[in-house]
Amino acid sequence: MIEETKQKIRDSRKATKVKRTSQVARVYDIKIITNKLNKVQKETLRMLFVEKKWLYNHILATDSIFSHDYKDPITNNLDKDGNVIQHKLEHLPAKFRQDIINEMKGSIFNLAKSKKVNNKIGKLKFRSECNTTFAV
Repeated sequence: MIEETKQKIRDSRKATKVKRTSQVARVYDIKIITNKLNKVQKETLRMLFVEKKWLYNHILATDSIFSHDYKDPITNNLDKDGNVIQHKLEHLPAKFRQDIINEMKGSIFNLAKSKKVNNKIGKLKFRSECNTTFAV
């Protein structure tokens, strides 16, 4: 029984290796010409980055990065006076939410690696703005 399972795993890995040899990694840079967008498109694009900031800060505030559910569309954030405001993520798709969580996990793993090499490290900090791109 155990041998059969090990053989299935070996076969699966071989198949994956063969499949990946024919794949090509590509990165596309796009430039958005904002004067060609209508008002709805401009607002959606702007809100993508605002909601990314909200989600990032919300996850960082909850101290549960590794157990955060990307399906939850509600975030709690503080305004400039320190009042809690609930936001519903309407423009940020689930795939982007997953990417944000994975980005944060990767940052934590890299900080841990750096700490093992005896480098001085800080912690993840809240963001006042997000202007980075999304992986599609």
